[in-house]
Amino acid sequence: MKILLQHPHRADEISGVMTYCESARDALQPLGVEAVIISTHGLTTGAAWRAVREVDVVHLNSNHIRLALFARLQRKPVLIKYHYPFWDEIVEGEHEPRGLGSRFVRDTGFNWRLGAGKGLLAQLKHSAERFVRAVLRVFVARVVNARLACSQFIARSSDLPWRVELDYNPFAFPELPPREATAVTSRPGFVFAGRLDRTKGADLLLAAAARLRNRGNTFHLDLIGKGDDEENLHAQAKQLGLEGMVKFWGQLPRDVTVELMRQSLAVVVPSRWNDPAPYVIVEAASVGRCAIGARRGGIAELIGPAGFLFDSENVDGLMHAMGRLLTQPGESRRRGAVAFDHLHPLCNSETAGRRLLGIYGRLLRRPARQTVSAPPVAKVRTASTRGGSL
Repeated sequence: MKILLQHPHRADEISGVMTYCESARDALQPLGVEAVIISTHGLTTGAAWRAVREVDVVHLNSNHIRLALFARLQRKPVLIKYHYPFWDEIVEGEHEPRGLGSRFVRDTGFNWRLGAGKGLLAQLKHSAERFVRAVLRVFVARVVNARLACSQFIARSSDLPWRVELDYNPFAFPELPPREATAVTSRPGFVFAGRLDRTKGADLLLAAAARLRNRGNTFHLDLIGKGDDEENLHAQAKQLGLEGMVKFWGQLPRDVTVELMRQSLAVVVPSRWNDPAPYVIVEAASVGRCAIGARRGGIAELIGPAGFLFDSENVDGLMHAMGRLLTQPGESRRRGAVAFDHLHPLCNSETAGRRLLGIYGRLLRRPARQTVSAPPVAKVRTASTRGGSL
């Protein structure tokens, strides 16, 4: 079996979708499945047609209409995995279940308001472009043979009339928790790994760190990643007097990032947007470290019973969670073990690879022109809304 794994990013971008493609490829290889990763950034029509012709199943990871149509024309099964909120309104807003027609109306109104202040013509253009994109997303969702989501939040908030299956992202977990993860770290600190922009909330982490420092706590922060807000974050750290406590690493290889997580008390995920399924939570759990995260998107269900949750943009809530681990470092060990036990059965490569293989096999046994019926989305255990209750 040969699978085409598509993503829309450039090679130099930092992207959870690219991490997913690489992890899925590695999970499928021991099962005898050849997975070819292809970026559709700048891909020509001819190259896209040939790429589809050479595989058995097309696995989209973004709304790429050409590959979806080429797969249908060549009678190849095609599925899509959603890694981001389906509707623009849900990127940062709360989700309320709605029918497809109502969702279109709400999303169009949201984009109209978003374009306000740019002039009437610019507002009309912005709203029209976003409406067309929404139509195309729904069209592709109807054309494909299966739809997957990286978290229950993404599956639920899609509000589609067709089935969306839950498929947690794979990661190369060890079979047992690493022995070193059972020891309390001798290097008290916290890790942030992700894009350095406003949506990821690294500025909230710096603000919480300053308040903790002012209370006499000693620790350090590792900020890993690059982004448009990097210069502002450097200035904020200097203004708060955190220069000696914060290290900006830039972009690091995954193994180095995971090692820094292992040496920390926890990873911090202070997102302002509805982060669908942050890989950093899974990476931290693989080395026995828990997460402190905002109640946004799929963060709570990945953290599960292991870590701490705080209300989005609540700096005091973040500070208190960090402070608890600083004053009770044994909590890092205990919660890290719970994090491993929570995510290993959902995300380990062997389980995830067999899950994908089963989906591909089912599609290959079904005529490519058929679509999937619409039973309810699978239910999974999610985290309590009360963070830090352990």
